[in-house]
Amino acid sequence: AVASVTCRDLRCVMINVDPDTAEKDARVMKAVVGLMRIMRACMYATVVQSGRIQVGDAVHLIRDDP
Repeated sequence: AVASVTCRDLRCVMINVDPDTAEKDARVMKAVVGLMRIMRACMYATVVQSGRIQVGDAVHLIRDDP
């Protein structure tokens, strides 16, 4: 699978949502910002080539801008 990042999001609220319970907790974003000193916790991407990714698979980031 290949994806291309199209946009960086300053504050994606999805990081605050528990995937199992759908409960929201704003403390998650605050913890990420505090620990990582970043404000960009989300990226939007477009699928370039479809494929299957499973838990445990290696993910490689390739930077193609100058």
